[in-house]
Parts: sequence; structure tokens; C-alpha cells
Amino acid sequence: MKDFIRFCGLQLIRWFGNRIRDCDTGDELGTAILLNFGGKIHLIGYAGPPIVPVFLPRMKVIYWRCSLGFRRVQEVDFPRINDREKS
Repeated sequence: MKDFIRFCGLQLIRWFGNRIRDCDTGDELGTAILLNFGGKIHLIGYAGPPIVPVFLPRMKVIYWRCSLGFRRVQEVDFPRINDREKS
């Protein structure tokens, strides 16, 4: 019964949820319902790659209204250095 309710909930999210796109490339990352509550952003039903929220640039600076986008988590681009290898 619990699995059936979860399945139905995820199907509703896929039908009525917001499409989440990468703000850099425009690729579709997944679907989720976005809720803003208590100063936090909640993504309900998202099952895609890890993402990070970013503020999008605007033509005019307005501090009370900001545009928010999402971006994939970038891979680490620096080499791993071991202290033992230095000696």
C-alpha cells in the first residue's frame, strides 16, 4: 500500500511538477515541485543529478526580487595531493 501511494505521488509530480533546467546549458535535469517555506527551497520528487541553486543575473538590480536557477554540481578540477607524496 505504501509503495502504491508513493508511485501515485511521483506520477502526479511528473505530470504537474516544474521542469528543472540547467541555467548554463539549458538541458532538462528533471521534474519536481518547488516549495518556498521558511526561507528555504524544498524540491519534492526530484530524482536527477545533484544540483545547486544559483542567482541569475538581471538587467536592473532589484534586491527584493531575485531570479533563481539551478546548475549541475561541477566536478572538482584540482588534483588530489597527498602529504606523503611530497617527501
